Amino acid sequence: MKPKLLPILAIYALGFGFGLTITVLAPAMDAITSDFGITMAEGGLTNTLLNVGGTAGVLFSLFFSDRFSKKLNYGCSYALLALSLLLCFTAGSYPLFLFYLLLMGIGGKIVDTLGNPLVRSCAPGQTSRYLNLLHTVIGVGACASPVLMQLLLDAGLSWKLALTLIGVLCLAFFVVCMPQIPRGTQDEDASAESGSQDSKLTLWAILLVCLCVFFYVGHQVIVNTWAPMYMQTTLGLDGIFASLSTAALWAGIIAGRLICARFARTEHAIPLGIWGDLIGGIVLTLAIISCNGIIVLIGILITGVATGAVLPMCIDLLTSRRPSQAGRLSSCIFLSIVVSSMIFPVIAGALADTFGFTSAMLLSALALLPAALAALLARPLFK
Repeated sequence: MKPKLLPILAIYALGFGFGLTITVLAPAMDAITSDFGITMAEGGLTNTLLNVGGTAGVLFSLFFSDRFSKKLNYGCSYALLALSLLLCFTAGSYPLFLFYLLLMGIGGKIVDTLGNPLVRSCAPGQTSRYLNLLHTVIGVGACASPVLMQLLLDAGLSWKLALTLIGVLCLAFFVVCMPQIPRGTQDEDASAESGSQDSKLTLWAILLVCLCVFFYVGHQVIVNTWAPMYMQTTLGLDGIFASLSTAALWAGIIAGRLICARFARTEHAIPLGIWGDLIGGIVLTLAIISCNGIIVLIGILITGVATGAVLPMCIDLLTSRRPSQAGRLSSCIFLSIVVSSMIFPVIAGALADTFGFTSAMLLSALALLPAALAALLARPLFK
């Protein structure tokens, strides 16, 4: 069956809008803490509330995504995401702003979760390619958002108005793109075909795939959170050069996903999890040990390329086994993502306080090794 390109493109556009919200707060954190008169530690609650909301969103998807129309759940969640950004203009107090971030986390994570089964239902038989492209587009949005936000702030806009304008952009994507996703984006078709398509999938297999994603995401969030400060404080680089660390990671991730979108198929998920994570872990460890800023940047870039497609390929691996439970299985993976995002930055911060930033960055590299081990243990379960 040929893929339904118009609905897929609509989901990609919505995915780009969601990607904009992932990193939108980073450039505004200085203005936010100053405006509300809060400490940096209190400012860290923004990430906490987003993750709490994300956990709630994933749990909702876990129990309800396969019981109701995915388009309805996706649309309502996207509207909630856009609305939470629009409401930021009215945030007169920090607790109220945190409440809006809680809503953003709920809506955003449901959108992130359900975009995968929606794409799968539009592209039966070619899901590896189109899922990798979806996550590529989300990555492009995440890369573009800090630049767009900084341009708005440099133009003299307040951080509240800048967030509101991002919300307006997301709302525009919603209005234009949601009607392009037909109500029957094969939700009914997937249900009808599930009896012939579903394959054996054990709880142990699901757990191992989720563990692979858990450790992979742990690597990614540590680089996103601590790499720029590590390069400034430990390697003595200037701020602009240090900020390239995050850009290098996302550039590598986007390249890795584009490569896999062109060449990879579902059965390549396990080898990619084993060799991609293993190569990435070894390369990044050697780069960090070198204590050379340029080598570290190159190591982060290579690691991004090697591991970038691990997430979409793992999603494809599980959902291809049970199309009738694609929403629930995607939710399991995204639950591991949320938990990892809450745990690893804290552990890395504690290591940085105790032993220095090099130890925190080494944790980022070494986290890829148990990810590779989990994929290796899962290999016999997917033959």
